[in-house]
Amino acid sequence: MDREKAPLMVFGDGPWAPTVDPGTVAEQCGLDDPAVLLGWTVEDLPWLEAVPSGRVTSMSAGYRLGPAIAAGVVKARSTAISAMPARLAAELRPAVAVVSARPAGTGFVFGPSVGWAHAAARLASKGVVVDVRPGLPAYDAPPVPGEILAVVEGPPVRPAPAGRPPTATETAIGAAVAALIPPGATVEFGLGTICEAAAAALSVGVRIRSGMVTDGLVRLEQRGLLLDRAEATYAWGGDGLAALSAGGRLRLVPSDESHDVDRLAAFEEFTAVNSALEVGVDGAVNVEVLDGRPVAGIGGHADFCAAATRSSRGLSIVALPATRRGRSTIVPAVEKVSTPGTDVGVVMTEYGVADLRDADDDERRRRLAAVAGPQFRDRLNPG
Repeated sequence: MDREKAPLMVFGDGPWAPTVDPGTVAEQCGLDDPAVLLGWTVEDLPWLEAVPSGRVTSMSAGYRLGPAIAAGVVKARSTAISAMPARLAAELRPAVAVVSARPAGTGFVFGPSVGWAHAAARLASKGVVVDVRPGLPAYDAPPVPGEILAVVEGPPVRPAPAGRPPTATETAIGAAVAALIPPGATVEFGLGTICEAAAAALSVGVRIRSGMVTDGLVRLEQRGLLLDRAEATYAWGGDGLAALSAGGRLRLVPSDESHDVDRLAAFEEFTAVNSALEVGVDGAVNVEVLDGRPVAGIGGHADFCAAATRSSRGLSIVALPATRRGRSTIVPAVEKVSTPGTDVGVVMTEYGVADLRDADDDERRRRLAAVAGPQFRDRLNPG
């Protein structure tokens, strides 16, 4: 990132992440003109309006950072979550880590967002600033490591937003995805309405090892389909999800664990369920950019797809509607490769399943064209 000689202030990301002004942190910690690193940002950050361009970089575009990125205030970068701890230990080594946490005993415990904030706190050369937000839900999460330099009080947390109900098409795709998940599998559900619909359509017991969990996990438990204690690094839901964690059925772990590809691949039948912006006829997936505009970060998409591909009897599933806003989501070539086609097992739309396992390039093209919208198939597979 730019400003390599400036001290780096790394903010934890995810739901109910810290919102404190970096200027306040710099003053309390004795930092002179720091650079700021953000991640997945789901709340407005009012202090961005006064920050000069070139000062802030985000490793996950989109969400609330879209306007700031478009204005050039925030520079968008993209790194798989599994790679962040190593980068924080090297070229992104923080001087100060800013994390959201709650008091516990003589220290502090992370709230619903652990992510790579745990690594940032552990590696920060000066120490950690804790943003304590009233109403921060209590989860079974790790303590904040490192030396605590200061404690600030952030704004009260707002309830997690209710997701929109799935469309009939998304419901049908979700049900078809659920039919591919074997009993007893270890499953990751990515973000998005189709992934939520797939979890809702499950009829077999599973184990959950995900990047983020939502209230859908509560419904799995209520239906008797959660086979053991779930693990994730982010949680975004209501009181029922926090209660599930308090009852020993959900543990939040650092991203070093939740996104460790080798660790996940060691589970037999590890099944990754994710969506996409577009899929190329070679199977490559784009979850980041459309028409040159950053939409989201790569997050854990590549990590979970790779783990499922390497797992014994595992399966990497990418599910998406065949069209979006009148455009085909199956395209000749994706605008940006977030996940390579070699780490995608099947692609599913409302028109069926394209099984890419052991398919050569021509067969991949044919199978993917067959699940595209009918009006786009000839141009995708002209042969």
